[in-house]
Amino acid sequence: LNSQPMGFYAPAQLIADARRHGVTVLPVDVNRSDWESTLERPPSADGGHGKGSTALPNAAGGKARCSVRLGLQRIAGLQRRHAECLLDERRKNGPFRDAVQLARRTRLPRYVLERLAKSGAMDSLGGNRRRALWQVLEVDRKETPLLDRVEDLVHRPEETVFETLPSMTELEEILADYRTTGHSLRGHPLAHIREALNRLRVVPASQLAEMNDGAVVRVAGIVLVRQRPGTAKGITFMTLEDESGIVNLVVRPQVWRRWRTAALEATALLAAGRLQIQQQVIHVVAWRLEDLSCALQGLPPRSRNFC
Repeated sequence: LNSQPMGFYAPAQLIADARRHGVTVLPVDVNRSDWESTLERPPSADGGHGKGSTALPNAAGGKARCSVRLGLQRIAGLQRRHAECLLDERRKNGPFRDAVQLARRTRLPRYVLERLAKSGAMDSLGGNRRRALWQVLEVDRKETPLLDRVEDLVHRPEETVFETLPSMTELEEILADYRTTGHSLRGHPLAHIREALNRLRVVPASQLAEMNDGAVVRVAGIVLVRQRPGTAKGITFMTLEDESGIVNLVVRPQVWRRWRTAALEATALLAAGRLQIQQQVIHVVAWRLEDLSCALQGLPPRSRNFC
C-alpha cells in the first residue's frame, strides 16, 4: 500500500485480498492515521492504540494480530504538506475533539477540510459525514486565540441544523468511499443490487467454481482491468469484481466490436457467456456485454486499461 503505484494490482485489490485472508483493515482517521498506512495494535494489547510488530502476546498466551490502519495518502487529492500540517498539530496538542476544532487548530484550506469530511476520515469525531461537512464549511478560521481557548474549555452546543441532517444511506457512504479513496471497507456496491441481479440469474463470482465447465452463465461486476496483450490476436481480457470475488472475462474481437461502447466505457458490466474451467483456472468467454453503470450512479471509473 505504501509502494504505489506498483503495476498490476491497485490498492483496493490489495486491501480486499488482505481482508479475505483475515487481516483487519481500519479506515482512514484524522485521529489515528499517519500519512502512510501503518500497523496498529489492538486496544487490549497495550491499553490503547499504537504501532508495533505484527503479533503481540495476549492474555490467553496466544498472539494478538495487529490491524492495518489506512494512511491519509489513500484520500484522493490530499497533498502531503496538508496531511503533515494536520499530523504536526495532532502530535503537539493531542487528538481533535470535533470537526470545528480540527479546522481551527490546523487552519487548513477549506477544500482540504471538505476532502477530509467527504472521505469519512472525520467519522470518529462524532456525527456523520454530512454533519462534518457542514461544520467545516461554516467555521470561521480567522486567528482568534482567545475564542479557541474558550472553545477548548467549554464544549459548544451543536447547531440545530447539524442535528437534523440525515445520515447517508449505506450505499451512499460506500459510493462516497469509492469517490474519495477508491475502495470501501463498509461493503461492495454490487451487494446493494444483488437482489435485482438474482432476478436476472447473475451468478456471484464465488459460485463459479461449483458449476460445470461449459455452462452458460451471466456475471456482473465493477470493471477493474482491461488488457489486450500483443500476442493475444486481438482478444481482450477483462477483470470484474463483485462482492464475493473476481471474474475473468475473455472478450473476442468480434464481441468487442459489437459491444464496444459498454466494453470500453462501462464502470460496471454485466456479461453473458460460457464458463471455461481448466486446471482450476476460471474464465467466462463472453458473447454479450451490457453497461450496468446506471444502476450504480456516482461510482467513479476504477478500471486500469492496457489496451
